[in-house]
Amino acid sequence: MKELSRKLANEKTDTLKILDTVPVPLLVGVRSFRSMVVRISQRYRIRPDWGYCAAKKTYYFGFKMVVLTEGDKILDYTLVPASKSEQAAWMALVSRANLSGIKVFGDKGFQMNFQDKQSLVSQDIHLEAIPRNNMKKVIIPDLKQKKRLRKSIETSFSQLVGLFGLTHFILRSIAGFASGLIRKVLAYNFSRYLAQIEKQTLLAI
Repeated sequence: MKELSRKLANEKTDTLKILDTVPVPLLVGVRSFRSMVVRISQRYRIRPDWGYCAAKKTYYFGFKMVVLTEGDKILDYTLVPASKSEQAAWMALVSRANLSGIKVFGDKGFQMNFQDKQSLVSQDIHLEAIPRNNMKKVIIPDLKQKKRLRKSIETSFSQLVGLFGLTHFILRSIAGFASGLIRKVLAYNFSRYLAQIEKQTLLAI
């Protein structure tokens, strides 16, 4: 199903890709620490963990989903524990998805260290990130335009959560959780594919 989702995305190698992360909580609130879900999850190979969502100013137990998009379509994604940084999440996606030969733009959280930068360059991955406030000497061409393009991924996340229930799971098994996540992303990409077909049909009339 994940491969089908990639095909529906119809990747274009010369187009700027947008990178971001979205929280995938299994539990929300520090009082949930003693929940059975926390104990069950310790058996998983990829274990969820406690993390902080700055947008909602809350702690949650679960995963961080790092997503690579092109326009309004999801090209690839992976999960890391919620405690992992954006940089670690991105490098996990690079290693698991075998990415190469792409141009990527992300927010401030994706400012990479020297070693990771060298690793990305060796794989022909060109990553630009919004400079932090103390990086005044860093100049990114067409920064305002790229920031506008980055808004598309926020719309994608909003639809994934609101229409496809990305953050709503009943955790009974890791297999059920994984297949549910894949189905949600596949359904999202399929809806974008249908919208594109509808647009092309209307223009042809």
